[in-house]
Amino acid sequence: MRIDSVNTNVKISNAEAPKGNENQVQETNLAQQAKVNKEALEKKLSEKEQDQMHEVSQQIQEAAIEQANRALLGYNKRIDRAIHEKTKTVMYKIVDTKTDEVIKEFPPKKIQDMVAKMWELAGLFVDEKA
Repeated sequence: MRIDSVNTNVKISNAEAPKGNENQVQETNLAQQAKVNKEALEKKLSEKEQDQMHEVSQQIQEAAIEQANRALLGYNKRIDRAIHEKTKTVMYKIVDTKTDEVIKEFPPKKIQDMVAKMWELAGLFVDEKA
């Protein structure tokens, strides 16, 4: 993936800037330029490139969980990763490998179910039958 740099010159003139605050003017210019560069970068990324970035991110997360699970072997624990069906939130569980008992779950599934129900009541889910 190749992204050319975007050069935009966003400047506040000295007439607009308060006297004696040259550092603030420079910081403001840099912040505005960073915002413009970010927006331009996001526009340049095609859907295919965004999908590739998402896939790489997924692979990194899976590798991190595998590494953590190897470290947890001696403690008879493992980490399970799941995605909540309705909210699409990533959920993690720490599970005892001997008893398959869930020791910790975050964010809790009950909370995600409540969020999904609130979204449903607020009409934020699109009816797929239409």
